[in-house]
Amino acid sequence: PPHGDPAFAKGEYWLLKKTLYGLRRSPRHWYDMFTAILRDMGLTPSRHDPCLYSGQLSRPGLPLSETRRHVYVGIYVDDFVFYSTDPAEEQLFRDEMAKRITVDFMGEVDYFLGTAFTWKHHTD
Repeated sequence: PPHGDPAFAKGEYWLLKKTLYGLRRSPRHWYDMFTAILRDMGLTPSRHDPCLYSGQLSRPGLPLSETRRHVYVGIYVDDFVFYSTDPAEEQLFRDEMAKRITVDFMGEVDYFLGTAFTWKHHTD
């Protein structure tokens, strides 16, 4: 309960059903939940960095094939970037993420972690 609230007895505590922003364990809970979603989508973590994921998206009714392109995801605290060489795979990733969590996709990234990105779109 809030400090000083007279409606609650001394020594009484609340059990949170979900993580609140700003708590010490919040980033870890977010990371665990988000990476579980990525793994459920068929992506695998890099052997060299646990914040990099890649692979073909999988879901029931969606066949894996050599013609489908990989999706690459980078995570930093509560932000992430992703890309694929196939715009259809990027859209599939957006759709699958939107089914699982509330997320705002802000378009193409210009800067992330001090790195500038320049995107070139090809018609082929």
